[in-house]
Amino acid sequence: MRFLFFLFPVLLLAQEQIQIDLHEPTYSQGVLQTETGGVITSDGLRIQARNISYDREKNCIDASGDLLIDYDGRYLGGLRLVYNFTSQEGVVYEGRTMSEGWFISGKEIALKCDRSLQVHDATITTSENAKPEWSVTAKEVSVEDQLRIEASGVSFRVVELPLFYLPRFKSNLRFFRDSPIRYKIDWATAQGPRLSMRYRVYSWDFLDLFARLDLRPSNGGVGGAIESDFHSTDGLSRMVTRNYVGYDSFYNDNHPKKERMRFRLQGRFTDHNEKGTIQSYAVWDKFNDKYMPGDFASSDFELSTARRSYAWVRQIEDRHIASIYSNPRINSFQGFKQELPTATLSLRPFQFGSSGLVMDNRLKTSYLDYSFSDDIDDLLRDFHAIRLESNQRLYRPFDFGVATLTPDVGFTGIYYNNSPGDGDVGQLLFRYGAYLTTHLRKNYQSFSHLLRPYAEFRGITDPTTSPDSLYIFDLADGYNRLNFLRWGTHSDIYGDKWALTPLFSADLYAITFFGATPFSTAIPKAYADLNCNLLRVQLFANLGWNFDEQLLDRANFRALITVNPDCAFSVEYRHRSRFDWRKVDYNNYILDVTRPIDVMEDSPLSDGRNTFLGRIQMNPRPGWTIRFETHSGWGRGDEPAYIEYKGSLYTMVTSNWRLRLTFLHTVRANKFTFSLKMVN
Repeated sequence: MRFLFFLFPVLLLAQEQIQIDLHEPTYSQGVLQTETGGVITSDGLRIQARNISYDREKNCIDASGDLLIDYDGRYLGGLRLVYNFTSQEGVVYEGRTMSEGWFISGKEIALKCDRSLQVHDATITTSENAKPEWSVTAKEVSVEDQLRIEASGVSFRVVELPLFYLPRFKSNLRFFRDSPIRYKIDWATAQGPRLSMRYRVYSWDFLDLFARLDLRPSNGGVGGAIESDFHSTDGLSRMVTRNYVGYDSFYNDNHPKKERMRFRLQGRFTDHNEKGTIQSYAVWDKFNDKYMPGDFASSDFELSTARRSYAWVRQIEDRHIASIYSNPRINSFQGFKQELPTATLSLRPFQFGSSGLVMDNRLKTSYLDYSFSDDIDDLLRDFHAIRLESNQRLYRPFDFGVATLTPDVGFTGIYYNNSPGDGDVGQLLFRYGAYLTTHLRKNYQSFSHLLRPYAEFRGITDPTTSPDSLYIFDLADGYNRLNFLRWGTHSDIYGDKWALTPLFSADLYAITFFGATPFSTAIPKAYADLNCNLLRVQLFANLGWNFDEQLLDRANFRALITVNPDCAFSVEYRHRSRFDWRKVDYNNYILDVTRPIDVMEDSPLSDGRNTFLGRIQMNPRPGWTIRFETHSGWGRGDEPAYIEYKGSLYTMVTSNWRLRLTFLHTVRANKFTFSLKMVN
C-alpha cells in the first residue's frame, strides 16, 4: 500500500507544495514515517531514502538509509539528512556530492536557504577512488551554486600525506578539472635531483594565481615563481604572466655545477572590442641569461614568446587598416632592430570608376634603432634613424578568356633623417611588373588534373641612393636595380573532385635575370617544389639546380609516415650548397644581383651543409610511449661531422603520476634525466 499526502497548511506557510510519497507509512502524533522507502519533493528539492520521518508541526524531515538528494540539480548522498522546509535549511551527515568532475565530501554538509553548501571537515578531489591519490582537506568550505568555493584551514595531501598548508583558499572549480597542486621530480646528470611543486593558490571568475617552488637538495639550489592568468568577465581581455627567479646550477651554463642567480619575466596580453575592429596584443620576455629559456622550456611555464618583447594596436575599418607597433630591446645581450615605434596606415584599394584600374596605398613611419649585443658593443656601432615610407601601386587585370594578364606599376619613397654620412637621405625607386597565367583542367575517371602555367616579371629601377649610402635596418631598406622573370607551371592532381587537398602537387619554375648580373648564364637557377598527400604518408621535396655552377643548390626531402595508431615516424634530409644564400625571403632576388658571387661566398650568407633529421614514436602497450629523435650534420666547411640523438620513455606509474626517462647526447655532453610528474 502506498500513501500520497498533500499538506496544505505548509503550502500556505512556506509558499511551496510538499509532495510526500511513502511505502507502507505510519502516522502517529503528527509524525508520518516509514522504514521501507519513499520520496519527498518540493520546489528544487527531491529526497529519496529507506527511512523517512516527517514531522508536520515542525515541518521538517529526518531521512536515512540509501539516501539520495537532488538539490537544485546537484546530487548529494550521505548517512542522514535533517531538513526544515520552513527555513529551507538542513544538514547532511557524512555527506558527499559531485559536480563538474569534482568530488566533495564532509562530516556535515549544511544546505543553506540561498542554495549554497557549507561543508565541515571537507575533502575535495577529482579522484574516483575510495582512497584518492590526492585531495584538498579543509575545516570549512563554502560552495556557491556555480561551484565557487571558499575554504579555511586548507591542507593539500598526496596519498593522505599533508604536503602544503594554506590558511585560506578561494577558487572556482568550474574553471579547472585537475589537481590544484602538482609535484614533479627531475634528475639530470652532474646536477642531481630537483623537486618542483606548483599549486593554484587563488582561482575566481577572472583571475587564477599559481605559486611554484623548486628545490635541488644536492647543492641547495632554490627557485620560485608566481604565475597569473587574468581573463575579463566579458571575454574580451586576457593577460598571462610567468615570473621566475632561482639560485641554482644550470645544464647549459659554461660551469654547469656552479650556482648562479637567474630570473625570467614573461607575459602575454590580448584585448579587442566587441566588434573586433580594435585589437591589441603584447608579449614580453625579460631574462638575465641567454641560456635560461632552454632550461625552462616546459609546458607548464613556457609562454612561447619566442624570447621577444613587442606590442601592437590595430584598427580595422571598412576604408583602412591602421596599426602601431613597438619592439624594444629589454635584454642587453640581444641585438636587433628596435622599432620605437612604427605606425602603418593601409587604405582600402581604390578603383577608378569602371576602368578596372585599382590603386593600393600604404604609409609607414618609424623610429628605428639598431642595437648590437653588449658583448660586441666595442666592435660595432649602433645606428638609428627616423624612417618615413610611402608605397603606391596601380594594377589592372585583363581577362582574355584563355589567360589572365595583370600588369602593375608603383613607386616607393623613403626618407631617413640619419645616414652613414651623418646627414638625412632620401630613397626613390619605381617598381613594375606583370603576371600572366592560365588554368587548364582535365577530368579522368578516378582523378582530376589542374595545370596552371604562369610567368611573372618583376622590375625595380635604379634607386636614387645606393645601398652603401644609407642604413640597412632590414630587407625593406636593401633596394637595388633588378629585372627578372619567374616562369613555370603549377600542377595539382585531386583524387576526389570535392577534396580540399590535392593528392599530388608540383611547382616547376626557373629564374631568368636581365641586365647586368653576376651570373654567366641566362637561366642561372631552376626549382621544383613537390608534395604528395596519401592516407598515411606525406612526402615533401624542394629541389634547386644551379646552372651557373653546375651543381645541386638545394635539396630538401621530408617524409611523414603513420604505420598504425601506435607507431609513426618522420625522416628529413636537407642539403644546401655554398651558393644557396641564407635569406629570410627566398623569393627576394635583390641580394643575388647586388654583390659579386665571390664576395657572397666569403660571407656568413654562404653556409653549405648537409643535415639528417629523424623521429619515431611508438606506443608498445597502453600507457607507454617511446620516442627517439636524431640530428646529424656534415659537409659544413672545415667543421667536423656530428651526430646528436635523444631517447625518451613515458609511462603512467599511477593514474596521477607520469614517469619520463630521457637520455640526450649532444656534441657538448651527455645528459640523463628522469622526471616524475603529477598530471591530474
